[in-house]
Amino acid sequence: MPDPDMQLLAHAERQVPSDPGVRDCWGFVVEGIRLGWLSSAKIQKLIGHLREHEDYGLDELIFLPNAEILRVAKQLRERMGIDQPAFSSVEVTP
Repeated sequence: MPDPDMQLLAHAERQVPSDPGVRDCWGFVVEGIRLGWLSSAKIQKLIGHLREHEDYGLDELIFLPNAEILRVAKQLRERMGIDQPAFSSVEVTP
């Protein structure tokens, strides 16, 4: 498992979205940083994909933009022994 970017993690953990849907998605992002799946460089790459309305997946996280909705999924394989994603959705501004 890659080492997490501790400065990025500290910054992400200080963010507490007020919207419950955003908070659920943000939890997946913070977990991705904590596990070393998301670095600053990968977040920049993710932003580029989202701007182009392209799906982007890495390790156990999947980002699926669709019109005004961004769906963030985390695979449940590791926790429940199944190959089904857990979804959380958030509306994003174009």
